[in-house]
Amino acid sequence: MPRFYFDMVANGDLSLDHTGVELQDLPAAREEALRTAMEVAAELIPEQGPLRLVFAVSDEAYRLMLRVNVIFEAAPATFLTDHLQWRALLADNGVALSRPY
Repeated sequence: MPRFYFDMVANGDLSLDHTGVELQDLPAAREEALRTAMEVAAELIPEQGPLRLVFAVSDEAYRLMLRVNVIFEAAPATFLTDHLQWRALLADNGVALSRPY
């Protein structure tokens, strides 16, 4: 089975995977990266500020095969386009807009 390496950058701090994991194929590595990213993100969400997490998945030759990006950030909806897009999304999903906006 091929070996995949899962290097991680969390808010600028690099953590290299020197061991790797043997997995069936790239789709299995993708699933592993997504699952691991969710677990790590749950542990690292800071009390203040955003969390920017990147998993770079490389093969045995250290060729980058895929990247998983996770961003947790609470941002104010200050733009009219944000507001209009949100209303359109709600309406498209059958949500009654009874509150005055």
